[in-house]
Amino acid sequence: MDRVLNQAPLTQALLAEAHTWMALASRDGERLGEMIAAWPKSAGRRPEMLNLHHYFVVRHAYMSDSAANARALLNRIEIESTPPWLAAEIHGLRVEQALADGRILQAERMLGSAPDQVDPQAPALRLASVMVRWLQGKITDATFLANSLKGDPAASLRYQARATAVGAVLHCSADDVPMAQHVWRELQPVFEIGFLEPLDDVPEEFVACFKLDVQRRPASRPRLRARLHKNELTARELIVLGALASNSRVELIAQQLHVSPNTVKTQLRTLYRKLGVHSRDEALRKAVEWGVV
Repeated sequence: MDRVLNQAPLTQALLAEAHTWMALASRDGERLGEMIAAWPKSAGRRPEMLNLHHYFVVRHAYMSDSAANARALLNRIEIESTPPWLAAEIHGLRVEQALADGRILQAERMLGSAPDQVDPQAPALRLASVMVRWLQGKITDATFLANSLKGDPAASLRYQARATAVGAVLHCSADDVPMAQHVWRELQPVFEIGFLEPLDDVPEEFVACFKLDVQRRPASRPRLRARLHKNELTARELIVLGALASNSRVELIAQQLHVSPNTVKTQLRTLYRKLGVHSRDEALRKAVEWGVV
């Protein structure tokens, strides 16, 4: 860092930004903290660099398990005074925070009401859209969007890699383990150069699926992992949930779905367990809250 501070002010700011991104990409919390603490004062005189510094502070707070502080800092960043690419990063992170809090419907609305300077097709928002559909149980849609981002040459390596990781997990969640592992192997060259951020997108329950051989470290973004896996609904469960919204009797749902009442009862038990509820009314409230029905 001493080498950075010996440069001209603009060069100091650019070098500090580059070194801080490197610490973040490698998920090195200690190094990231050092870089933030040594952020050159000259950078604070430029609004965009000041907001970028705040963004790094937020990411470090997540890595330090200070989610409450991270959330508060994130909400205080003024997107209006940031360049479009950084505004998209911040808004995408806010969407991820809403998802981590279980506010799926709000997260979906946030995607459709981004600030004027944020491109709706920015990689950060496209990946957030994948997360929303994943949490809604729309696995096919989420996989399609993840593959689209993964193969977009206009997207940065960072977002191509994150989309690849999410796509692999989606395949694993659909019980297509061979395809999941095939997709995951595409990330090995990225991991070999020390870029470990895509690991933030892998739920703990899926670690065994990929036989991870790289060190897992604290997440540098909102902790979506457990919620993504636990609340995942299959296509059939979504159909049952939709039928539950229009029928209160098991017999009527069975007739509508052309199955036996016992089959519906089994599916409802699984559905209630995934939603963490014990009744039809609770299930429907949770479904509306998440934007599932």
